[in-house]
Amino acid sequence: MTLTDYIQTHWRSMSALAEHLDVSLSSLSMWASGARRIPMHRCLELEEKSGGLLRREILRPDLNWKRTPKPPSP
Repeated sequence: MTLTDYIQTHWRSMSALAEHLDVSLSSLSMWASGARRIPMHRCLELEEKSGGLLRREILRPDLNWKRTPKPPSP
C-alpha cells in the first residue's frame, strides 16, 4: 500500500495524520507525492503505526531493508 492510499483509506485528512506523526503537513505531502523521500526512521514508524499496512520496502525500495526473523515463542 502506498502512503497516499493509506491516507485516503485510513485517515480523515492528511493533516490529521501529520499531526498524529508530529510532522509538518508540507513534509507529509512531499513524502506522499514522491517529491521528497521518506526518512528511514519515519518508514519504520509508519510501518509500526499502520500495523504493517505500510511496508518499509514499499515506502523506500531504494534502501536495503534486512528483517531478522523473530525467535519462536517458548
